[in-house]
Amino acid sequence: MKLKLVRNFIHANALLDMGHKLIRIDRDKNDRSFMVFLFEANDTIISDLRKLNV
Repeated sequence: MKLKLVRNFIHANALLDMGHKLIRIDRDKNDRSFMVFLFEANDTIISDLRKLNV
């Protein structure tokens, strides 16, 4: 299974609203104050992220 990492919670919420599947939420290894959101990679997630200006 391929994953796509997103660090911005606003974009993560937008992807959830678009129907993308969230696999896991974790802390960034380098800076524990940041959350990382792991989504299942599919054909549309990259285009949706581009629409969100990531």
